[in-house]
Amino acid sequence: MAAAQAPATVPPLDEVSPAAADTAAIRLPAAQFLRLNVATGGLPASSTGPATVSVVTGVGAVPGRATFSLRDVPADVTMDFDLPDGAISVDGRRVGSFTPVVPLTDNLRFPIDVAIRRGATIVRAHRDITLLLPSVIIPGYSNERRTTRDEVVVKRLAGYGYTESAPRTLFWWDYASHTIGLEEGAKALADYVRRTVLPATYAAKINVVGYSTGGLFARWNVAYDVDGWSRLVNRLVLVAVPNEGAVMPYIGEHAPSWFPFVKSSKSPLARAMDPVFPFWRPSADAPWSIPLDARNDVLAGLNAQSVPPGVRVYCLYGNNDPARSGGPQTAAGLTGRVPGATVSYGPGDGIVLTASALGLPIDGSAGVPGLCDERVDVGRVYHTFVLRQAAAQTAAALQDRYESPAEVAGRPQTLRPDP
Repeated sequence: MAAAQAPATVPPLDEVSPAAADTAAIRLPAAQFLRLNVATGGLPASSTGPATVSVVTGVGAVPGRATFSLRDVPADVTMDFDLPDGAISVDGRRVGSFTPVVPLTDNLRFPIDVAIRRGATIVRAHRDITLLLPSVIIPGYSNERRTTRDEVVVKRLAGYGYTESAPRTLFWWDYASHTIGLEEGAKALADYVRRTVLPATYAAKINVVGYSTGGLFARWNVAYDVDGWSRLVNRLVLVAVPNEGAVMPYIGEHAPSWFPFVKSSKSPLARAMDPVFPFWRPSADAPWSIPLDARNDVLAGLNAQSVPPGVRVYCLYGNNDPARSGGPQTAAGLTGRVPGATVSYGPGDGIVLTASALGLPIDGSAGVPGLCDERVDVGRVYHTFVLRQAAAQTAAALQDRYESPAEVAGRPQTLRPDP
């Protein structure tokens, strides 16, 4: 959190391995039901009598158990686990029970062991079931210029168990960045989570991944407790977020009409990215200051809010030193009037300074104290590719811990916004 703190590391990737092996055998036909299919190949014919099925699941504080008979054994035995009711069912018939599980507040992993016996033959199946907390990705500025969401990011996160099919654990929120403002967009995001995300999941908390300006929407909702976000969000992963603004949008606002993106730089959301740190001076011998036409009360007000203690914040950032050749150069200050100002550079990803992404003091600014619980250096990558580059580190942050079945068993129902 302090400026002198060394960048933190996330768990090695082999500790956040792709979860396909855990989830391939399960489906959630409804958000609160887990379905497990066990192949019965190799059992002798039915003339040897009925088969006995034994199930042990570690999902509750006390392992759930079920033993039942099947005269006609299908190719797959399908068992449904009703999480809130604590019931194990086959073909609609309750055959066993376990300690009920309330809506998830974190990732959950537990074993299920099944043994099917007919005569002297036994078929065994072991599954380490992984239930991931749903995660919402908020893309950055000009995301609407894409015809679809970033499939590269979605595909890479799928390798770590995140899916848009049942059980759904990944959501992508699109928004009109060139017309929406920061507060307006934050409220629209909260509405999307309330109406779309929560009804589709069995969770009382969510994770949020905010890329670039998308992270400012998430920060707003957490800081101002919009729709209960100070209690709803478990992890907030901020990827290349201009937490203290960026110089480039200001350049665009004051550049001639031929300058790239000059029109989009005049939008409400772009204005909310104006730096809140001293970045301008009239001459090289003058101190850095904030020009009057760059006053950004919206972002300054947000940065004055503290992060709620229950929200764990990861800050992922691009980091190229301007002294090194070949990497992106990030504007840090302007000397003289735009256009024609002399640009000075600092470490960053080509748009967002590393210090801004981390909420550190810049040229005498206060920064955003206590913003980052963990800092993750993504390397020398340009801003528009940081989210892709950081997919593995993002997954590691989202899966930095798992609750044990005993932790969730018997926990009282956690309130969440009504849909």
